[in-house]
Amino acid sequence: MQNHAIMWVGTIGPYGDGDLMNFRAILFDRLELGFTEILVLACIRRGREEAYGEHIAEIIQWAKDRHSSATIEIRSFSFASASVDVVYEIRRFLCLFPQQEVFPTSVEELEAWRDAESPRRERILILRPALDEARNSRFEDIALIYKSLKLLANEYWELRVNGGLARKQQWHSGLEALGLSVAPSISRSRLGSRRMSISSTIRSAARRETRSFWSNT
Repeated sequence: MQNHAIMWVGTIGPYGDGDLMNFRAILFDRLELGFTEILVLACIRRGREEAYGEHIAEIIQWAKDRHSSATIEIRSFSFASASVDVVYEIRRFLCLFPQQEVFPTSVEELEAWRDAESPRRERILILRPALDEARNSRFEDIALIYKSLKLLANEYWELRVNGGLARKQQWHSGLEALGLSVAPSISRSRLGSRRMSISSTIRSAARRETRSFWSNT
């Protein structure tokens, strides 16, 4: 990693030309020092792509022409607060992604997998009817079940307990990566009828209990 360098180009301020000159000077300085793998992270707000984005691209192309053996990548972000995407690009550039986790191939191992780690054991409650339903289902992507539960135990738990925009972005990024979306278990259109059904069930159960009580006395 000694030949790797990461450069952050923040939001161009009122002295835009000066900021671009500083970027060019630092970029060429890194190249002269022997860095051959350079990642440029640039915050270019919407509407300023032509004003500053093209200038940054021109500087990078000029550097590539002068140092043909170097590899210079650029990743642009519309917001400086895009921390999730920034961290992802840094980890990708430095090859810091952990080895791919191997998940069980059967739901029979679900409880054992949950109990294998303390956070999961404390944060995931697996109801017996849900487990029985999973066992009887024809769902083929078993790994997705485990990935979804892991996402709930980590990103979703952190979001609900600690909150914050960054955690919300991590939660939504995790959902997108798995191709999932979140929706109420009962739609609003069915909510009223569901409440009526529950109330009727309770009333019926109460009447049965009352009849049973009087018949035994």
